[in-house]
Amino acid sequence: MEYRFDFDDQLPDLPIAFDFDEVAGVFERKLFDVNSPQDPATVLNIKKLQDLKYRPSHRCVTTYEMMIGKADNTPERTIGVLEFTPEGVLPRLYTADDRLPWLSKATDMGEMQRLFSELPGYEGQVKLLEIFPVRYKPGLHCVIRYAVETPSGKEMFYGKSFSGNAERLMKTVIDLHHSSQENSDMPLISSPVTVWPEMEMILQAAVPDGIEFTQFIYDQKYDESVRESWMVKAGRALGVFHNSSTAPSETKTVYDDLRDLHEYTLIIAKVRADLGIKYEEVIQQIITKVDHFKEPKSVASHGAMRTDQFILQGDRLAMIDLDSYCWANPARDLGNFLAYLCWKAIRQPEHAQFIERAGRAFLEGYLSVQEDIDEKWLSVYQAASLLKIAGRRFRSLTYREWPLVIHLIQAAFSAITEDLANLEADTIHDIHGTLVAHLRTSSSKTKFPKVFEDKPFPALWSALNAEIMNGDLSPMLNDVCSASASRIVHRAKLLAYKPGKRGVIRYDLDQLECQKHFSVYGKLYPEPYLSERAYKVMKTLHDEVFSDATDLGVPEPLGVIPNLSMLVFVPAEGKLLGDYIAKRSLEGDEVFRAMELAGKWLAQLHTHQFPLEKEFKVENEVDNIREWAELISKKYPAESKAANHIAEYLIQKTTELDFSVRVPIHKDYHYEHILMDENLKVFDFDEMRLGDPNFDLAHFCANFYLLAYRNQEHTAAFTDLQNHFLDAYSSGTGWQWDEKFLFFYIYSCLKIAKQLCKLRGPRPWPEGDEQQAQVWLMIEQSLTILEGAKTRSSQKETEVPVYEFAEIKKATRWSKAAQISKSATSSEAILVSHRPLY
Repeated sequence: MEYRFDFDDQLPDLPIAFDFDEVAGVFERKLFDVNSPQDPATVLNIKKLQDLKYRPSHRCVTTYEMMIGKADNTPERTIGVLEFTPEGVLPRLYTADDRLPWLSKATDMGEMQRLFSELPGYEGQVKLLEIFPVRYKPGLHCVIRYAVETPSGKEMFYGKSFSGNAERLMKTVIDLHHSSQENSDMPLISSPVTVWPEMEMILQAAVPDGIEFTQFIYDQKYDESVRESWMVKAGRALGVFHNSSTAPSETKTVYDDLRDLHEYTLIIAKVRADLGIKYEEVIQQIITKVDHFKEPKSVASHGAMRTDQFILQGDRLAMIDLDSYCWANPARDLGNFLAYLCWKAIRQPEHAQFIERAGRAFLEGYLSVQEDIDEKWLSVYQAASLLKIAGRRFRSLTYREWPLVIHLIQAAFSAITEDLANLEADTIHDIHGTLVAHLRTSSSKTKFPKVFEDKPFPALWSALNAEIMNGDLSPMLNDVCSASASRIVHRAKLLAYKPGKRGVIRYDLDQLECQKHFSVYGKLYPEPYLSERAYKVMKTLHDEVFSDATDLGVPEPLGVIPNLSMLVFVPAEGKLLGDYIAKRSLEGDEVFRAMELAGKWLAQLHTHQFPLEKEFKVENEVDNIREWAELISKKYPAESKAANHIAEYLIQKTTELDFSVRVPIHKDYHYEHILMDENLKVFDFDEMRLGDPNFDLAHFCANFYLLAYRNQEHTAAFTDLQNHFLDAYSSGTGWQWDEKFLFFYIYSCLKIAKQLCKLRGPRPWPEGDEQQAQVWLMIEQSLTILEGAKTRSSQKETEVPVYEFAEIKKATRWSKAAQISKSATSSEAILVSHRPLY
């Protein structure tokens, strides 16, 4: 269910960024030359994707935490960088940054040992033990941790190296430190140890015994009243901070923020055009509102205020990360703080009720210091920050959070359109008291959402609440987890979501108590009977149809939660069949075996009779066939004649052919519903019913034809792969081709063409000229098979038709279709007529 990042045809290598095996391969081939006899033992292990910045059609820069080592050495931690451009992929290490050229010095043990030895107070009695890159933003800054042995013991220091003026920031932080020493109500600002101008680096000692404020605030082992009281202190601390007289170096206004938001619109529109439109609409709402009133006097502002900018140190809060310190509207910090609380409630709704109270406590603390809060501007800046959070989900391509972005956009819209008529009309004189009362009694779900509200899926909030789901899931996990564990489910993460139709959530389990499986999946349905049906089907497949198969199977179903309409199952492991094929030799035994197992799996399904209440009746498809042809014709008028010709043939054959054979069919059997590792497993049985077995066979082959086109550098080998699939199926069933197979093949090609028009079906979903090219391709294939079916029917041929993919490629001008959107004459390639075929 992972997104496949091939939506940007100017950055064709972008999907590599999310495949760690491929990432390691790029570094090995282009940077380390592991095949070199001088350096044969280099080992690369990509630990995680650390940061990503995407600019559509231009470039994408990704950073990875990785281990580099040799057989005779201890592995070294470092950060690798890949820059994806239209010209290709450029790998480097983080120390090779043109805008931070001093990083090589900052990570040199000898050089840094010398600098630490020169620090006042240590008199050379220090030994540098370790240099560890913590966080790196290409071209902007890098945080490096230094472990040092001193006369008093081991100490940790953090050096932050900038592309800007570190000395100026050093002076600002020192001034703020002095202010925090003089005023105990102000958040504590740690004094830097030193500044190294030659590396644009500020060195600070680690905060002793500090607790991350975010971790503390959401830790349920602490009493809620205690955590709320600290939120009051946090609000008060920010209020005092805003009174600081330390002069920032720059001023930020709402128009600076809006400019950034417009850039995010371009990225969102590239991936999700419909979402980009909604996003831009809210930006225009903000512009309309701010054009009517003036920003108040600026204050000294943190610039990026969130709960994780505080450290709990004893009985006081310390403030960190002052890189964005600036003059700004006080509502800018407040709005950003509230927006991140809202985002927390959306992602982890088990905290939403506490967040509602905590947010009000924070604002009440702020009002205990400041005279008032301009709620008009608070709504503006909260909305802008919500949009910023949404935009960053796409700039960083954090695709697992994309289903939640619509809720951020809706929250931003609600915040900016909130009714504040009384305040704007100045009919309230006790602003301070009224605001406190308003914040305590507000029912607004935009500032502090009480629930993750989704009208088509009201159960979604509960399903995303790990604490609630622990009680629902624990009884199902007796065979998976220890019965003595009090808390099994530790996190819920939304993986896929179609409003009103489907939702898939991963539940991470306690790895000590649940060593058999580290996660289970829950699939939400709009109605309870659908989840019950899905469970019964999967249970039958798992316990009966594939129970004795050692190399074939389905995910293991665990049960149903009726009140949530949720099917719970253990996820299958492996790679999607299309990806599995793409990463291996197409003439190798591994791929041949995968195709044979795909045929065997289908044969096993079709030869087991079990009750299914739904049936696929070809005569009921007449309306669908007409609708598909009509939709294709509207989208691409040049394809109208061909699409209708295919539809007429199919409609005619619905009454001429005998479709009386009924076996259990998958009904959506293709390469993206098949997982392959050591064994093969199939998933997604929502469409399963009784029907003609040729449906599944032809549906697989038609989709496989599209996969062959999308992997066109290997097209000739796809013929052999398809033959392995069909031969394996025939061996298990005695199947022989007839005109029904060709009927369903033509039907499936027309269906795929329709899906391409609507951006549906197997990913990637092409856009623009390439979308039109692939629709044309499937129509052309339908006509090719249709003419072959007519000929064979009239000549009473019984031999299976073999259509060599390589010949089809040549005959139907695949090479031209491949150049769509990259050629000045692409329109000629797309609009090639189908006249030779009818």
